[in-house]
Amino acid sequence: MRGNLSIAVALLLFVQGTVPVTGFAQTPTDLTGECEVTASSLNIRSGAGTGNAVLVSVPRGTIVTVLEVRDGWAQIRLADGKTGWCSIDYLEKRTPPEPAEPSPSEPGAAPPGLELGVPDDPAGGGSSLGTILKWGSLAGAVAFGGLAYGERSKGNDAYDEYKTLFRGGDSKAADAKFAEVEDHDGAALTYAIVGGAFLGLFALQQFVLGGDESEEAADPPAAALAPSIEVDATGSAVRLQLVRASWE
Repeated sequence: MRGNLSIAVALLLFVQGTVPVTGFAQTPTDLTGECEVTASSLNIRSGAGTGNAVLVSVPRGTIVTVLEVRDGWAQIRLADGKTGWCSIDYLEKRTPPEPAEPSPSEPGAAPPGLELGVPDDPAGGGSSLGTILKWGSLAGAVAFGGLAYGERSKGNDAYDEYKTLFRGGDSKAADAKFAEVEDHDGAALTYAIVGGAFLGLFALQQFVLGGDESEEAADPPAAALAPSIEVDATGSAVRLQLVRASWE
């Protein structure tokens, strides 16, 4: 009985010594390429074996490139180009990240760096700056029109006084009053010209450049607001078509 047990133990030891042990250990070919150091501090030596001199120690997480694997030792290259040997037990193969899937390109999409869009236009007459300019022109026309009217009224009053002085025989005073009448008339004419210029500028922006607000508030035809953009396949040419227009 003891002899059979001894034979069984001997066979078991023989099988364990001859059959390779399988597990999760990395094979030498697995380490070829980039690996990460798993030890808290790993010695890099001048040769494959603990009897060789230590060249440098690297911390955990250091990325090295495995050039060769021999008898449990790996020849590695550091980031600075230095080479040496270390134990493969403290190296872990670095898994390359999966490439991100490119997003499908949309037909007619603009190339990078090109932004297309239509600015908001809440009020008729273009942008907010154009709106301020338009209504400022109208206010200027009204203001200078009032000044012209005031100077004209003063001129009429001065002319009535001139006639009274002239009929009374005071020619010197009449001449001075008549000069005052001419001053008021000249100022009234100047104010009227400036007011007319402002009024013309308002009309230009309202009816020629910007269109009427009430008409822009109405729903325009869909075709008039649909943008038309064509982009060359190489991204080197872009053609834009009018995306907004005013009409009467």
